[in-house]
Formats: sequence, C-alpha cells, structure tokens
Amino acid sequence: MLGRMVVKAILKNPGVSLWTLGALTTCAILAALFATMAMEVQQKMSGELRHIGANAVVYPITSPASSQSASTPPQVDWPTIETLLQTRGVKTARVALRVGLIEGRPVAVAAANPQSLTVMTGYWSVTGRRPSGSDEVMAGRSVAKMLGLSVGGRINIQWLSGESPGQYQVVGIFESGDEDEDRLFVPPGSLTVATAGPARFAQVPVTHPQVPGVTAGRYADCLSCHAATDPKIRNAAPLPLSAGPTGAGNSLPMTSDFGYLLMSVPGDGSAIRALEQAINNLEQPVQLKPLQQVLYGERHMLTKINLLAGLALTAVAVLTAMGVCAAVLARVVQRRKELALLQSLGATRWAVGMLLLLENTAMGVVAAASGFVLGTALAQGVVWYVFHANVQPRVAALAAATGVTLGVCLLAGWLGARRASRLQPAAILRGD
Repeated sequence: MLGRMVVKAILKNPGVSLWTLGALTTCAILAALFATMAMEVQQKMSGELRHIGANAVVYPITSPASSQSASTPPQVDWPTIETLLQTRGVKTARVALRVGLIEGRPVAVAAANPQSLTVMTGYWSVTGRRPSGSDEVMAGRSVAKMLGLSVGGRINIQWLSGESPGQYQVVGIFESGDEDEDRLFVPPGSLTVATAGPARFAQVPVTHPQVPGVTAGRYADCLSCHAATDPKIRNAAPLPLSAGPTGAGNSLPMTSDFGYLLMSVPGDGSAIRALEQAINNLEQPVQLKPLQQVLYGERHMLTKINLLAGLALTAVAVLTAMGVCAAVLARVVQRRKELALLQSLGATRWAVGMLLLLENTAMGVVAAASGFVLGTALAQGVVWYVFHANVQPRVAALAAATGVTLGVCLLAGWLGARRASRLQPAAILRGD
C-alpha cells in the first residue's frame, strides 16, 4: 500500500520527478567518479612515479671513523639482498663512489650503469646528454658552477689511490634538487683501481686552500671532507671500487665495494617500511633510507588532487541540494490539496512527512545505483585516456555515491516535510 502510494506520487508529477532524479543522478555520477579517481589515481600515479625516479636507497653501515681503523669492512651478501628486491618487484641501480681531485679540489665521482641510472633519475633536468663512453662525464649543477664546467669542456681527475689521472669530456650538466648535484657521474667502466684495501680514500695533505675545513685540520681525508655534507658518501663502504663490466644490466659487481643502491619500490611509504623490515630480517650490515623528497612530493601531489576532488564534490553536492530542495518544495506546493486531504482523512503530519521522505529516498536509491554505474564508466574512460589502464568497481565509490545522494534526498525531504507540516487543511480545502 505504502509502496504504491510512493510510486504514484512520483509518477503523478513526471516533470518535477525527472528533474529531481536527473539532479540526484548527476550528483551520484560525480561522487562515484571522484571517489574512484581518488583511489585509482593514487595507485596509478605511484606506479608511474616508480618509472621516473628512485624513492629509497640502501647502503652499507660503515662510518668514516671506523673505516680509518678497521682492516676489513663488513661483508654484505648483496646477491641475497638483490634476490629479495627482485621478488618484490623493486628496480635498482648500483652506484659506486670515489673521490678525485680536480684542480686540487676534492670531488665525489659516481659510476653507474647509464640505463639503470636513467630509470632511477628520469626526473633530472639534463642540459646536453647523459654519458655513455668511458671518457665522458655528466656534472651536477653545483659542482659545475664551482669548477666552471660547461658542456663540451674537458676535465682532468687525479685519483688518490695511485693510478694515472683520468681525462674526461663533459657531455651534460644536470639539476636534481638534492646532493647529487655535487657529484660527477660516469659510466662504470670509467673507474679503475690500482690499489686494494682502504686506500680508496687515501690520506691527503691538509693544505687544500679551497676547502677551509681541511686547511683548518678538521678533516683527515677526502672521504671525511665530503661526508660532512653528503650522507651517501658518509655511509659508503670503504673498499676500493671495482669498475669493470660484469654483464648486461647493472654493470657494477655485487660486492661490498660499491657505494649505494638506488631503488624504486612499488607502492607508498608503507611498502618501503615493509621492505626495510624485510631487509633488517636478513641481518646484513646495510641500512635502507627512503628518499624523503620523492615521497614528500608524491604525498603532496596526491593530497592536492584529493583536496581538489573533495572541494569539487562539495560544490556539486551543495548545488544539487539547492536544486532538489527547490524541486521538492515546488512539488509540496503543487500537491498541497492532496496532502491536506490526507491530513483531513486522519493522517498525522508525521505520516505525511514520512511519505515525502520515502519518495525522495526512493529516487535517491535509483539515482545512486545508476550514478555509480555511469560514474565508474566515466572514470574508466578518464583513467584509460591518462594511464592506459582499466579500473575496478570500488565499494567505496558506491558508498560515496549512495551517501552523498541520500544525504541530499533526506535534506530535501526534511524541508518538504517541514513545509507540509505547516499546511492548514481547512483553509486549503475550503470550497472543495
């Protein structure tokens, strides 16, 4: 009985009912779209960011102080760590570190496979190109400014371990926004070793006029000098660098003599924390550190996207509520004789108000269901256009569409019921 009354009331005013249903469906579509996009964009963007930059680094736990006295550094089982990373879908790039002298100034020189480094540092802004030959080098903006380097110039690097100086051509200058701008990057075959043991960072005379700390006797070697401001060098292993290629992919040997391991971990900060725990369980003398600037940028971007979606959804909900409330109030005015007749036949004002609420709720349920389907389809189109990937229907999106739509319906129904409660049946039915 009550259900038939609700259906007849909706069909009795098709124009107003269609307007109300259209407004509610639009609200449900946008609610489902924004909810689906918020979840899909976070997942897809995290995946996309993993293709353009590293978000964590692993390095051996060895302090410069201990490297001065220890005869042998802690041995790291890198193949075991590499196997763990591969099982978790982590992309890596091995980076070896040395310190050389250019015009008497100590400079950190990093060697990495060009292909792997490009994957990990795709966000770098490179003027010129990345090095590929063994006599080519790419300089960070800071070190290039300090040494007056430019693309096409040549530099002479003197090594502290006794081998012959290296001649390199500067083929690119990059900006990264972090301490990598203080380094020179070369292909792995560019670094050779003439000595063994901890002589990689051999003692140097404390007479560098360009380095006040060294002149003042604060540092004993180039490693300590660079370690003061470079955490990756500060924690680098003290063994000499092996530089010869060992095969395709990463060319540096997986031994304890490379500086650090750049990683691109799928997922957000929780995935990095889980990987850190897994590495700690291996009981290897290494430490994982997230690259906070990458994670912060990712979180900051996602926060802005979610905030924008939330503000847009709020504006849509407010406008929809205004339109639906106006339609409901107009329908109450059109049906004032019908509602007055119900009250004169014994229906209480509460019963009349509940009838209006049920009418709006029924339209809200229909609008939420259809809006969820259409909103998910629209989200599929957007995600496919941007990320070329499919989306899955989200329960959270259905809950968002239903919650927002029913909220608007209940607000409009409450206003309509309040308006109907003020009707005077005797005055309205006078003369009928």
